[in-house]
Amino acid sequence: MLIGGTFSHYRILRKIGQGGRGEVFLAEDTILDRKVALKFLSSTTELRPDVRARFLMEAKCAASIDHPFICKVYETGEVDGQGFIALEFVEGQTLAEKLNAGPLPFEEALTVAIQIAEGVAAAHERGLIHRDLKPNNIMICRTGHVKVMDFGLAKQLIAQPAESDDITSVAGLQTLDGSLIGTPAYMSPEQIRGERADARADVFGMGLVYFHAFSGVHPFIKRTVQATMGAITYEGTPALSSFASKVPAQLSEIISRMLMKDAASRYPSACEVRDDLIRFRNSSVGAVKAFSQSTVAILPFVDLSPDRDQEYFCDGLAEELIIALNNIEGLRVASRTSSFRFRGNNVDMREVRERLKVETVLEGSVRKAGDRVRVVVKLVSLETGYPLWSERYDRKFDDIFEIQDEIAQSIAEKLKLSTSSTNDSRSIGSSPENIRAYEFYLKGRYYWNKRTEENLKRSIDFFQRALAEDPHYTPALAGLAESYVTLGLYGALPPSDVMPAARESAEKALARNHDMPEALNALAATQAVYDWDWSSAERNFKRAINSNPSYAAAHQWYAINCLVPCGRFAEGRAAIQKASELEPLSLAVLATSGLVSYCQRDYDAAISEYMKALDLDPNFGIAHYFLGQAYLEKSLIDKAIAELEQSVVLTNRSPECVAMLGYAYAVAGNRSRAVELVSELEMRSIDRYVSPVQFAWMRLGLADHDKAFAELGRAYDLRAADLIWLRVRPVFDAIRSNSRFESLCKQLGL
Repeated sequence: MLIGGTFSHYRILRKIGQGGRGEVFLAEDTILDRKVALKFLSSTTELRPDVRARFLMEAKCAASIDHPFICKVYETGEVDGQGFIALEFVEGQTLAEKLNAGPLPFEEALTVAIQIAEGVAAAHERGLIHRDLKPNNIMICRTGHVKVMDFGLAKQLIAQPAESDDITSVAGLQTLDGSLIGTPAYMSPEQIRGERADARADVFGMGLVYFHAFSGVHPFIKRTVQATMGAITYEGTPALSSFASKVPAQLSEIISRMLMKDAASRYPSACEVRDDLIRFRNSSVGAVKAFSQSTVAILPFVDLSPDRDQEYFCDGLAEELIIALNNIEGLRVASRTSSFRFRGNNVDMREVRERLKVETVLEGSVRKAGDRVRVVVKLVSLETGYPLWSERYDRKFDDIFEIQDEIAQSIAEKLKLSTSSTNDSRSIGSSPENIRAYEFYLKGRYYWNKRTEENLKRSIDFFQRALAEDPHYTPALAGLAESYVTLGLYGALPPSDVMPAARESAEKALARNHDMPEALNALAATQAVYDWDWSSAERNFKRAINSNPSYAAAHQWYAINCLVPCGRFAEGRAAIQKASELEPLSLAVLATSGLVSYCQRDYDAAISEYMKALDLDPNFGIAHYFLGQAYLEKSLIDKAIAELEQSVVLTNRSPECVAMLGYAYAVAGNRSRAVELVSELEMRSIDRYVSPVQFAWMRLGLADHDKAFAELGRAYDLRAADLIWLRVRPVFDAIRSNSRFESLCKQLGL
């Protein structure tokens, strides 16, 4: 097959495998725009029409199985006499490759065993047997799910014809046109003897796979193929516990029954194996159930719209469902920030389960065209990988709120939860007068969540357009307040341009819904960083938290904009810890946690937190920025400058990062480079806002204290947001004993 050529509607990309009966290529389906594994008969077997007919018949049998743990068969057919099968292309590694490193961890092995049994049971229920179950034919996907591969030897048990002349017995093994039916080391005794195989042969092969997975060894493997076959046929089966002492006796008994020499003594099919394994998992103390099933993560919905321009709506729908489900008593919902880190097609569900501590996941897709929308959702158990519920909604876009309610209700029912007890602080004014306001609002939230200066400005535009459609739409008012105050906190615009606007929008939202947590949080932040009214700020941060204890941003902003600037480190640590519990994968929360430690002068702890953030995203510029400062305080100058240089690049030369880099160069004794960076910011400040506090840092590094105080005075007049760190930030240690410094702290209420 010519690489780069086209076969039917498949473009051949590369060869990925070869066996006795055929070759497999990675190909691209040019019609459906997806990658497939394209399997062809080898030239020797292709010449025989009877073999080709059976090859295609077996593929059609396998195609009848639609199960998440079995590799899908998309298409079978012939083109110019060449038979082919188009299969699902599975990325990951084979179980054999994983077992090269030794036995699997117990819980992983048990999950793999149950998923294999689930898949093979689905085949057995349709009268199909696999006949070649082995670690090489079991893929562990990147998502952590099992895929049973290669039903090329699959055989129908129902209406099966008698063995014909093309099946012979060679050294006791059934062959098809000279090819072994099965793999000797994983065959059942009856297969080796050339007897007719049924579902119990698959049970034996599964038992060998399970034994290997739990113990790391094959119980019958010998130096030669013939000796291995002899051991399978005649030697007694060793107890799994003799190779894996920590495996519970009940599980060992299940696998021993699977490996009985006499087929009549084994489980009749994989269905009974599956049932016993599930019963064991549910009852055994060895298989610890870590979480309640009443936990769910809602992943970003996939945009299947014709123009792929609805990501804002996909994200908004998922976010609205998170908010709705958070109001169901007894259900814990993973936060938006943490759930949305698992965006894309190759989500590792094991990582989702471990990182987010959830047992179920809601996946979905959206196809929007004109005023019609199709929403497809699927609730999946992470324990089994099997869907608990799925539904498709074909509605007018105006019905989107009803769709959201129905999805939330269905999830609650499937998880056996009551929806009678809710406490939705967003309910008043949360539904707009017209659907266009809602659509503009979703676009505003989409850009707000990106948290860059440019996108925050875009979010303001969309929130304002939503309010033009419906002036009383409280979520849009709160979103506007959050966007304005965040621009102020980032130092992107002069405080006087954004902070009063943030206060006005927050107060308008609170006039309609006095307990709206987003509006309270934005108002409290404004009162802290702009008004320096610490008591009012604390009161409103607490109101936001009381209104929605699961609102991580309120805990985070309370810590970083109120408690820590006032030197209340223990309370700040408790608040940020709560935010971390709610948002375990939030880069911003991890960076804030490190900042608490940094201000306490616990630089090693701060470095540890920043490294956690960088493990999640090596390109998170703010983590590099803070890490550089921690290194600087530990006198690791070269490391500090390297991190700060990286932060400058990753943040597109953010003035804050440039200023800290200038300070670091000054501390390192490179005065000329520090002065260059001062000049750069002075030039940039001509046409954009640069906080005077940042100029003060560089002047402190250059030991020019008078100019530093002049800049701090200018910052006071402008009410610069970063002035609140005066009391606790190590960069100010050089002037802390100066009476002018003490006077300024008092003016700030610090």
